[in-house]
Amino acid sequence: MAAAPAAGEERGEPSPEEFVYGEEDFVLQPAGWDDPDSAPSRFDRALLAGWSDRMERGLFRYRLGPMPTRVLPGPVRLVAQLNEQRSAERRPPQPVRSLRDPFDPDAFNFTRLRPAELLLRLRRAGGPGPPPDPLLVAINASPLERGHVLLLPEPALRLERGWPGLLALPRQAVHQLLQVLPVQSPIVVKVCGDRKARPAPVMAAAPAAGEERGEPSPEEFVYGEDDFVLQPAGWDDPDSAPSRFDRALLAGWSDRMERGLFRYRLGPMPTRVLPGPVRLVAQLNEQRSAERRPPQPVRSLRDPFDPDAFNFTRLRPAELLLRLRRAGGPGPPPDPLLVAINASPLERGHVLLLPEPALRLPQALTASALRGALEVALVSAHPGFRVGFNGLGGGASVNHLHLHGLYLGRPLPLEAAPAEPLGPRLGLLRAGPATAFLFFAAGPAALEPVSRAVCRAVEHLGGAGLACNVLATRGDPPAGPGASKDRGLRVLLWARPPRFGPKVGEPFPVAVCELAGFLPLPAPPLYRHITEAQALSTIRQHLLPEPELLSLGRELARLLES
Repeated sequence: MAAAPAAGEERGEPSPEEFVYGEEDFVLQPAGWDDPDSAPSRFDRALLAGWSDRMERGLFRYRLGPMPTRVLPGPVRLVAQLNEQRSAERRPPQPVRSLRDPFDPDAFNFTRLRPAELLLRLRRAGGPGPPPDPLLVAINASPLERGHVLLLPEPALRLERGWPGLLALPRQAVHQLLQVLPVQSPIVVKVCGDRKARPAPVMAAAPAAGEERGEPSPEEFVYGEDDFVLQPAGWDDPDSAPSRFDRALLAGWSDRMERGLFRYRLGPMPTRVLPGPVRLVAQLNEQRSAERRPPQPVRSLRDPFDPDAFNFTRLRPAELLLRLRRAGGPGPPPDPLLVAINASPLERGHVLLLPEPALRLPQALTASALRGALEVALVSAHPGFRVGFNGLGGGASVNHLHLHGLYLGRPLPLEAAPAEPLGPRLGLLRAGPATAFLFFAAGPAALEPVSRAVCRAVEHLGGAGLACNVLATRGDPPAGPGASKDRGLRVLLWARPPRFGPKVGEPFPVAVCELAGFLPLPAPPLYRHITEAQALSTIRQHLLPEPELLSLGRELARLLES
């Protein structure tokens, strides 16, 4: 599947074909079931050609292959079909609270489709009777069968769903649906009455052919040694002096939010510190739980990159904010990184840091990617800008190499707590909910050796059958606040038994944020009532026993000194 095109390349993407039909196109006697594909209509040919083209372009959430199908024994003759990918990859259904929920412009809706996802624009010319309103035919990105499409009245009208399971189509749209569809096989259509349309053009409808040329593309962001912020703003006023990088990232991020490129609109989120000595930070984020893409199924620590699963070559140019490249010292520059929006954000400014997506690297940390991400942490002037990595079996949701960058608005105990030395370059940090191995970079010159050391340790964990998470944050030297007046970058590495798939009954998943002491929670009752003891119990189920962890620490200390 092709990599995300560079700026301007999206002009060559397909857009919907104008399909004008008349009375002579109605198929009154479709093909028989003995040979249903024997005489496809003009509509069939146009729809299936466009559908197959979009499948080849990688616009679906998965590649649809042959699916086992059988008729269940019995008089009703129910047809069962196995479609594992749809269950794992489809967008979670939106929460609905009543039969008459209004259209919500902040939730996913069809004004956000890109032109390439639209196949046909249907319009009738001639009788019988006045023609119905035009319909758009769009791919269903999580298809049940070849040719599975969506039939859309003009998306900008923002018509609602009506009754459960029935599409609230105007009668004219239903009229057209019945005219065009009876071509090959029996189709059952359920209809409800007209609902009044509510034009509310806040988010633009999907642009017509060629209009996507005006979409933003990533800004080239070249930085040098003078852009490294060695002493960021203090926690008393963390936003007081944003760096050039902070301004560029947050301006692009806010622009993409206004353009509706995220899965939900991020507003103020309730946040509280749980009473107790660990001072866990809990935050309510219902939308992320409901709207985010389901994590990809992972079966081992060394799963290869899967081009048929969602990956970052499928991002559109507008989802990319910055193309980062260092010019000048210290040392040879790391490979460039792309900064992309995280479409299901935890916080304002939550982004993905991507090595070149076309390389199709699996989610296994490399020294080059980590070094580039650590440099990103140093070009931010915000004390709460953190860089995180979730490995396979450790909470990674996409098996395509990426790190997270996000602004967290509160200090965490692991920034300042002293560590127990395990060796000259490694410490054991017991602060926070989970004991971690600690590396420290006092300044830009230390980023390369620290990156190499962390990745050697990560590789050792993988060889031992362990998953990992990594966090980089501004912090004090390993000895604690009194050791030096200058802060640097603390890089924390957590080792854990791998976990593949969610655990039934677990109140929240455990990945890098939770290990660091920041808990995004999916439901108000959980947010209101969870205690520190309950949260720690959940997190510590994912950790190694203390003796095993200490033995591993000694192994890593020897490895890093060899």
